[in-house]
Amino acid sequence: MAPPLASPSLIPKRIIHLNGGEERMTVRNFSVGKMIRMPDIKSDRIFVIDTDVARYFYHTEHDYPATTQAIERAITNLDEALREPELAPYLDGAELPAAP
Repeated sequence: MAPPLASPSLIPKRIIHLNGGEERMTVRNFSVGKMIRMPDIKSDRIFVIDTDVARYFYHTEHDYPATTQAIERAITNLDEALREPELAPYLDGAELPAAP
């Protein structure tokens, strides 16, 4: 049986492979009622963990926290940039809230 944490990342790789690769698996190529092939994951099968599987693992397990952290960093960077004295003329006298 596939390890429980790895299995969500193994399935997308098989689905993409069965349906013609990443270049065919785009939103532009999907339509209502389009059938896609689904893999038959057997518990006695051995799976290779490669870079694609690692990327899918990241997207299935860590994408939301990583995205949240990236957004928080971007907001912090924007806040710091808006507080730079050279940008004050562009704020038309608007007061920024206290820095966190």
